[in-house]
Amino acid sequence: MNLTKKISFLILYPLSLIYDVITSLRNFLYDKKILSTIKFSIPIISVGNLSVGGTGKTPFVEYLSKHYLDKKYNIAILSRGYKRKTTGYIIAEETQNYLSIGDEPMQYYLKFNDKLIVSVCEDRIYGINRIINDYPKTNLIILDDGFQQRKINSSFNIVISNFNKPFFCDYLLPFGLLREKRVNISRADLVVFSKVPKDVFHDDFKNYTIESKKYLIRKNNIFFTEILYSKLLPLFNRNLNINSTKKVIAASSISESSLFIGYIKSKYNLIKSYNFPDHHIYKINDIDNIFNNLKKDTILIITEKDVPKFKIHKNKISNYPIFFLPIQVNIILNEKKQFFNKIDSYLNSYN
Repeated sequence: MNLTKKISFLILYPLSLIYDVITSLRNFLYDKKILSTIKFSIPIISVGNLSVGGTGKTPFVEYLSKHYLDKKYNIAILSRGYKRKTTGYIIAEETQNYLSIGDEPMQYYLKFNDKLIVSVCEDRIYGINRIINDYPKTNLIILDDGFQQRKINSSFNIVISNFNKPFFCDYLLPFGLLREKRVNISRADLVVFSKVPKDVFHDDFKNYTIESKKYLIRKNNIFFTEILYSKLLPLFNRNLNINSTKKVIAASSISESSLFIGYIKSKYNLIKSYNFPDHHIYKINDIDNIFNNLKKDTILIITEKDVPKFKIHKNKISNYPIFFLPIQVNIILNEKKQFFNKIDSYLNSYN
């Protein structure tokens, strides 16, 4: 252990122990039913994680939403709207933007539009009750980042863990990235390892399963997913053609930009990239810096998560050649049917 790591350990590890006491006490009070919980009358699928950011919850929420929209469910997505400039319960609509409801909820709204309800509320219990009251036809709520919502005792919990940063190799905040102890993943109904690379061997899946089972009660509920990139789409001008493009600039504000940048490099001549922190709020200077580098033979490619952030500057940038890169989740190892059978069993218990 080098000097920097030793200093980090000495400073951060004691803070992690304090954090452990606080989170463990809270979970103990819920486990022993000292703190009250609520069971709702409609099914709630919670997509959450043990760690802070970067696990791929957003595309997975979209994946579930599309699947159950195709099955004719009336769906509402409820998020807290992280980093929004507002408070309280808000329904996404045309007059909203990513500053008022958050970048991920705005992404949901732009993708699904009027096919489902997108709402934000920091008080999840209040938000769920408002959805049930205001939209009585809703028969499925998908809770974005809801694993730590212990007050809800009737949700189906899906926990996402980044394959490249698995929960069983991580530590509690602030020494690591875990929100609570590894063992608490036992509350999960399904565990999904996301962003699986293409060059993974069969033994890797086996090892991940063995390590995960040390902490799980439900032994056969471990799944693996990969990210698939779709065809580039123009942000504003539908007549843009990317085939004649020679140079590319990329911009992103996601937690793990390396995957996005790596894909762009594999397909195009990337001359410059702007990689901002997750949930970054673009300022005018940021926009100016990016577009000052857009020459006649150059295009800008952004992530799907950044679409709401650039659309807010439409009057300033709509004449520029801008594309975004959609992504989707794919369950691998031929286990898609098994995955949805487990969720369907939960949903059928409400029918």
